[in-house]
Amino acid sequence: MIKIHKYRVVLLTLLSWSLLLLNPGFAQELRVENPGTDKVYLSYDGKPVFAFGAVADEFFEYITPSMREDIAWFQSTGQNQVRGYIDPVFGWLDVEGIPGGYHFQKDSRGNFDLDTFNPSFWKRIQQNIQAYKDAGILLQISFFEGAGHYQIEKNFGWNVNYWNPENNSNSYTNGMKPTQCNGRNSWTDEPMRQLEENNDPRLLNSQKRWVKQILDHSALGNTYYDISHEMFLQDGGCQARYTKRSEAWIKEIIDTVREWELEHSGKKIILGMDASRGNPEAIRSISGFDIVLWGLHHEHHNVLGWRSRLQKPYIPDESWDSNKLKWDYAIAAKGDHVYAPHRTRKYILKMMADKVQTANVYGGFNGDKSNRNFNPDASRIREIWNLIVNDYSEMRVAEGKIDFAPTRGRHMLASDKAAYVYLETGVHVENGSAAHVSGSTLKLSGLTFPDGVVNVSFYHPSSGRKSTDIAIVSDGSLSLSLSSFTHDLAIILRATGSKDESDNDPDDGGDVNPQPSITSPVPGTQLSGSTVTWRWSSNETRASDWWLFIGTSEGKSDVYDSGNLHHATSQTFSNLPINGEQLYITLWHRDHRRAWQTIKTTYRAVERRTDGRDGQPILTSPVPGSRISDSTVTWDWSTNGVNATDWWLFIGRRKGGRDIYDSRNLHHATSHKVIGLPINGAPFYLTLWYRHSDGSWRTISAIYETVK
Repeated sequence: MIKIHKYRVVLLTLLSWSLLLLNPGFAQELRVENPGTDKVYLSYDGKPVFAFGAVADEFFEYITPSMREDIAWFQSTGQNQVRGYIDPVFGWLDVEGIPGGYHFQKDSRGNFDLDTFNPSFWKRIQQNIQAYKDAGILLQISFFEGAGHYQIEKNFGWNVNYWNPENNSNSYTNGMKPTQCNGRNSWTDEPMRQLEENNDPRLLNSQKRWVKQILDHSALGNTYYDISHEMFLQDGGCQARYTKRSEAWIKEIIDTVREWELEHSGKKIILGMDASRGNPEAIRSISGFDIVLWGLHHEHHNVLGWRSRLQKPYIPDESWDSNKLKWDYAIAAKGDHVYAPHRTRKYILKMMADKVQTANVYGGFNGDKSNRNFNPDASRIREIWNLIVNDYSEMRVAEGKIDFAPTRGRHMLASDKAAYVYLETGVHVENGSAAHVSGSTLKLSGLTFPDGVVNVSFYHPSSGRKSTDIAIVSDGSLSLSLSSFTHDLAIILRATGSKDESDNDPDDGGDVNPQPSITSPVPGTQLSGSTVTWRWSSNETRASDWWLFIGTSEGKSDVYDSGNLHHATSQTFSNLPINGEQLYITLWHRDHRRAWQTIKTTYRAVERRTDGRDGQPILTSPVPGSRISDSTVTWDWSTNGVNATDWWLFIGRRKGGRDIYDSRNLHHATSHKVIGLPINGAPFYLTLWYRHSDGSWRTISAIYETVK
């Protein structure tokens, strides 16, 4: 067997990369960015790529009207990846009758000659791959298809494999055959892994030529490669085990790829191997791979663990979820596997939140139009990607920043400006039953967002429903109210401004335009109690989405955060400090351009008095003397430290009168709403009665003007 010394491999790799650096004319399109770091990701044309699309088996061999139709479908729905094989896993029926329909030439007896390629066939492969590239579609290509090599069925697998000695005239394949396992001629030994015997290198050389032939005609910048999909790595019998012979064959193929790079002026090939069978950890430990491939179910801890440990992009070779079900974009149930559109959406969106950049949609391809139902979902998936792509290169896996979520499955990416959170109700519901989550709260901390407003987009993968809201980040923390949802929920956060980005300048040209303002309490004054109702006016502007901060320093919300008040123009808060300290008010709002603006002012907190004959409760809102323009008003008052009960409210046209309103005994209430006040331009008088701890009745009086 020909062996390449490990130092030669290192030298080849160094030379390959040095030639790449010295060759500015070569622009690698599909690349691995930041390899060996926690920010590793795939890019295409210099931008982070999210690749998803259908699986096709032998999709390179020829172009049919259906294939052109599928390419057009990809472009219209935002899909941009196809995964498949070049070797004839599923027989030669698809290419029979097409001139030059086989990879190798046939001899006079009709057998294939593995030493002679069919040039017309490979020319057509290159043209087809160019067609995918022109359409912006990426291709994942397997050099060898393991399952198709050792499964034995009519017109499938080993029966139609070129290296099967029954199909070729090359004597060096005579010893190749799969072995039985428990009487079954399937899922047994992998014949492609058999190296030459008796120091005869011809079999291995044939396989190396095959790899280089594929690269010669497919490495056009939109491809990455899998050495072998579903290779069992067995040495006969039924026990799957990883052997030195397996490792030697894999290393020979890796070295072949790196030799090809050297021969082609340092072109860089992105290479991995599906490690689903045999010993996956042993396969991943082999140097020379650029990506981590996995073809079985994708447990969350494995996906994150492999990325973190190996610092390579993770690519799920097939769409198997943690519950070991393969998602197919078909509506009908098939056996024990339940297939439905929303499960494909959930699979793709969840993997995206684990910083997985590829996904396969198991639907029809050549001629099967069942996957056309995927159109709206593909577009929505692309919309979510577009919301995070500009920050993707800086995003890290950040599920540790989730302090609380109402689901057991929590996935998150975050950068300094954006985050993507996926809340998974659990794989136990994937049999079709609904998992309902009641309204709750998502709490995040440790964010590196600037303090201020964050745009929030919600997407429900079970229904495709979308909605938007806003939230506020303060000191790296965010609390987001969640409405109830069924199945999973995707959330995209994007910082849109900070406390320093307020821009209240008037529009260009003309006089100064009106601006919103706080009307009460009067800015800069001392508050009258621990309960205050703030009121503001849009002043005939189109301001909306009001949001109130109260803090102990400018821009902070450590005292109070109102949440989005939407179109409300007042808000009451009842737990203000009463120690005389300065309080900072920030009133956020959107202007007519939907940009966030702020109104900032300060107040002095009320100072608590000790109980005594001179102490008395205080009317806090509306402030005495205010002008009332609404016939419905809520009055608030504070005991101000006085031991008082049995509150009673009079409103009249004269001092002490109750001809307009008599509340009767309010007992311990410190707030009361009055409806139907006369707003006619005339003043009215308010008398607030209360029973003091000494048993006496006392009053607080105020006068209010009305605006007709």
